[in-house]
Amino acid sequence: MNLCDLHVHSNFSDGRFSITEVIANAEQANIGVLTLTDHDATSDPTDFRLQTPITLVLGSEISALYLDSSREKHVVHILAWGFNPKHENILDIFKKNNSPNLDLARREIREKELRKLLSFGIDLGTYDDLN
Repeated sequence: MNLCDLHVHSNFSDGRFSITEVIANAEQANIGVLTLTDHDATSDPTDFRLQTPITLVLGSEISALYLDSSREKHVVHILAWGFNPKHENILDIFKKNNSPNLDLARREIREKELRKLLSFGIDLGTYDDLN
């Protein structure tokens, strides 16, 4: 096992497979180092260390709102690895990022993106269709 994947989602956020399935798939693909980077959450890799030869690294994909120079909102994602998942600042960030207020901001941004795509003739449906 000599391959590495440091950006994998489980069905805990927007992935297709359970954490157990992700690890099994990684084993089949000869992944030696794997990080589950679910959105605004952490999966404790110590729960799975005894079940796999893969080196599991703690990680997350943290959402942030960015205001550009015209004060327009954009959601950006920051990949983080090897942090303390119980640190009060991390817990506070995850709590805020899983709040209804951020969900509304994300929805507004996605709806704006969908309208822009539609103006180019690309119809992906509505926000609700995609979620």
